[in-house]
Formats: sequence, structure tokens, C-alpha cells
Amino acid sequence: MDENETPKPFNGLQGLSKEEVLELIGDPREINRSLKVFQKSTRLVSDHYSKLVERYPDEWLAVYNGRVRAHGKSRKAVLEEVDAKGLPRAQTFLWLAKTEPQPLIE
Repeated sequence: MDENETPKPFNGLQGLSKEEVLELIGDPREINRSLKVFQKSTRLVSDHYSKLVERYPDEWLAVYNGRVRAHGKSRKAVLEEVDAKGLPRAQTFLWLAKTEPQPLIE
């Protein structure tokens, strides 16, 4: 598409065959497995929020498959550790354990 061409609006997956949809999104079983791994991680943070903030004050956490796999003062350092451990970024939940609540809207 050149710079003067208007992009076509996205119309979802209408008009695609089942095979084309599966090629775009991948194997539904793998998606389900990935979502369960991510859910374990978010559940850990939700269920143990206060304990995590107490143990890792103002640190970034990388939570994968329901366990804290890396932590540190900078997001970059934690992501480097995630990569070094071979954890999949797409399924690793990154969270900043802030000791002071942050306003949602300023």
C-alpha cells in the first residue's frame, strides 16, 4: 500500500475459510494451553498481591506458569532474565509491585 492509498477497514474473519482462520490464529489447543499458563500467573498475583508487594517492593516481576521466575528494579533487566531463562515473553506476566497505589486516572 502506498502512502496515498486508504487502508481497508478490518472486517474481522468474515469470508475466511476455517483453514485460513486456523492459519491466522494457530491451533486452538495451543491457544487454550497458553491462556491457562497465563491465567495461573495472573491468579498468583491476584491471590497473593500483598505478599508479593511485601517480598518484592517496587520491583518488576516476571511470573510464568504461576511462579515468580525473575524480579528486579528495572523492566529491562527482568526481560533480559526472562530471555536468558528461555521463558516465552507472550506467556510471561510482567508486573510492577508498587508499594504506593497508583491512580488509574490523573
